[in-house]
Amino acid sequence: MIFPIEINRSYQRSQEDVKLASIIIAVRNDKRLRNLLESLSHQTLPRKKYQILVIENGSHIFKDLAKEYQAEYYHLKYANTPAARNLGLSHSTGKYALFTDADCVVSVDWISNLVNFLEANTQLVGCGGPIRSHNPKSPVQKYGSNLVWGQSQLSYILTITPFPYIVTANAAFHLEKVRDIGGFDCRLLSGNDVDLCYRLASCGNKINICPNAVVFHNNRSTVSAHFRRYFRYATYQALIYKKHNHNNRQRIRINPYPYKCLKESLSNMLRASYSSFKGDNGPLWCCFLLSVEGIGTLAGGIYGAFKFHVAYF
Repeated sequence: MIFPIEINRSYQRSQEDVKLASIIIAVRNDKRLRNLLESLSHQTLPRKKYQILVIENGSHIFKDLAKEYQAEYYHLKYANTPAARNLGLSHSTGKYALFTDADCVVSVDWISNLVNFLEANTQLVGCGGPIRSHNPKSPVQKYGSNLVWGQSQLSYILTITPFPYIVTANAAFHLEKVRDIGGFDCRLLSGNDVDLCYRLASCGNKINICPNAVVFHNNRSTVSAHFRRYFRYATYQALIYKKHNHNNRQRIRINPYPYKCLKESLSNMLRASYSSFKGDNGPLWCCFLLSVEGIGTLAGGIYGAFKFHVAYF
């Protein structure tokens, strides 16, 4: 059973503790956290103006590492990323809440660029930034799709609502706005960032992309991990659809994305095979991994439809 973490505003901080930004990192068993913390410790924004919060959930190995990098450390016994993020929101003192993941590293001016962008665009509740591949080694990392296709623009990949979304691998929001809507939905073990953006948008809030706030992400390294990633995404997309179905009033929804992936893969297969014959296997890998993405999304959608009792495939 999942127990939600409610946003607690009762923590009292001195004026010296109030920051411009709070970076919230939910992590479980991912030792790449050190690389992220290292990148966060060399920012153009002075260290005294931002806090780093490490919320470990489902494992208990990073307390000393957090202390090494002067990060605040909090712990949940059970694995639940949105609950961990809500715990981070409870302890945040920044004007802005910034999110990234343990399998990422951030550019040296990441915090400054996100904060300056929101300061200059006061009509926005949040923003995301580009997500680029970090040190790709395996063919899957080199040729598989990155998160929301690199987040160079707002994502409308899901057609559940007309609203766009950004992902928490690279995102910043006004802290109080996120607190006001109750933070993240702890039932959504994947896609809780999409749901957050949908709920913010339904209250009239807007988001955008800060083009120079770059995060570097480690893609999955194997075909099976690539498949599981999209299977998991699609499983919880069904729950997001169930939650937001009142916005579109459709009893049955077919997700067009996996079919687009498969169509694009098949349409490029002949050209990719010719390139492979000429010695370039990259296009063929792209086609193959796009088909894996489509099949994973399709299978996850079917599983999610049965799991959450909703007609979203």
